[in-house]
Amino acid sequence: MEWPPQSPDLNPIKNLWVPFKAVFHKRFTEMFNHPSKSLEARYRYTAVLQEVRYTQGQQLVDVLIESMPKRVQAVIEANGGWTKY
Repeated sequence: MEWPPQSPDLNPIKNLWVPFKAVFHKRFTEMFNHPSKSLEARYRYTAVLQEVRYTQGQQLVDVLIESMPKRVQAVIEANGGWTKY
């Protein structure tokens, strides 16, 4: 496929971060009342990030990958212009 000159970036990874951060934030605030910059908190952040990655990450990736045919079709229909993606 020739890349349309005004096409949005169809990289699904870009769209992964918003739901990933939302799940991380929700999980983190359920476990801890407030963010902190202490060394202990950094270890906790790491643990929560890994938990979210391994419990939710692949599901989020799968949803985005499955949406690719719709995304590409929307770009084609918009002649490379703006789409909702």
